[in-house]
Formats: sequence, C-alpha cells, structure tokens
Amino acid sequence: MQLEKVIAAGAMMGIHGEVGLGKTFAIHATLRELAPDTTIRLQVYLGMKIGDIHTGLARAMELPPDTTYDHLTQTLAGTPHVLLCDEAQHLSTTAFEYLRTLWDRTQKPLVFVGADSTRKKLKDRRALASRIHDWEQFRPLTPADVLTHIPAFHPLWQNTDSDLIMYTDDYICHGNFRSWANVTYHARDEIARTPGLVLDKKLIRWIMSRLDSTTPDR
Repeated sequence: MQLEKVIAAGAMMGIHGEVGLGKTFAIHATLRELAPDTTIRLQVYLGMKIGDIHTGLARAMELPPDTTYDHLTQTLAGTPHVLLCDEAQHLSTTAFEYLRTLWDRTQKPLVFVGADSTRKKLKDRRALASRIHDWEQFRPLTPADVLTHIPAFHPLWQNTDSDLIMYTDDYICHGNFRSWANVTYHARDEIARTPGLVLDKKLIRWIMSRLDSTTPDR
C-alpha cells in the first residue's frame, strides 16, 4: 500500500474493491501505524449531506458545532491530520465537491475507501480525479496471501497446518477476508464452548453449514 507516500505528499488516494476483501481493516491498521493520533475518520452513509460532513470534521477536531467553513479549513491546514472517508461510494456529487475544495484549501492527505463503484464515481468527477495521486484495487487473497496473512490475522491459525488453511479457503472463504473473520469467530466460539473440540475439517464443514443453510453438515 502506497499510503505512506500519499501522506508524505499531502495527496489524495482512492482505494476500491469488492465487498469483504478487507479494505477497511487494512486501511485502519495502516493508519494506526502511520498516523495513530492524527487520523480523522469520516464514516460515510447514504444520504449524507455537506452539513453532516462539516459537523463530523468539526467534532473530530474538537471545534464548536457552529464553526465556520473558513475557521475549519484554517484549523485543518495548520494541523497534521489525515482525512479518511470510508464507504465513499455513498458520497453525493456535492459532497465530493465539498471534499475537493477542502483539499484544495488545506492540502491534507485525503483517502477515499469504498466498493468497486467508488473508482467510477471518482473518475466521473474529472476535477477530483485529476487530483488523486494513487489508486489501489483490493482483490481476493491469493493462496500465497492466505498462507502468509491468515496465520498472522488470529492466533487460532498460527500453528494450523497449511493444508487445513487452504481447505478452509477453498471450501468457504475463497480469498475473502470478511469470510475468514466469520469462520474465525465461529471456530473460536465453538472450541471455547465444547471441551475437547479441535480445529479440523469436520469443524470447518460444520461452520460452513452455519454460514450457508443449504450446505449439509456432513
């Protein structure tokens, strides 16, 4: 991820990909390392208005709710903040324009994260797209990625045989990070509740039957 360079340059970045690939997890983890105390996380939702964005930014910077736009931008320009807009696909045209002008006045790193449609929405706004320094598309984990990242993701998988990890990915997860999180939750919970239960293919098949009721528990 090129986020460190984007932050150093005070630039914009667009991160997009299918649902469940770990975009939010990855960006939050990276920002906890690079900007632990200076990240402003703007959680976007459908129908969000400019006033909601303004209020959210003011609250994050501990400014009064009635802070003017000029005061907000001046304060932001004088502080080392990173702006993160998650679920950016829900932003309206006017919201994108607000954030573009905010960046023009402050030159603070601005990161858009969202579904695959986020890239098209940003590209359709040429004035905004021309300012984006770097793009990154999240794709499903490859087998090599799975064997590298899943044991590091949770202690449950640290000493697990690689064949069982790949069986789980082939049978349930298919490189989807959110699916791995769901499987991990169910496995950890069931092992904690059932004395003597171990992580094996039988448990993985049982978990699959819980996640998909059309799958027989065999």
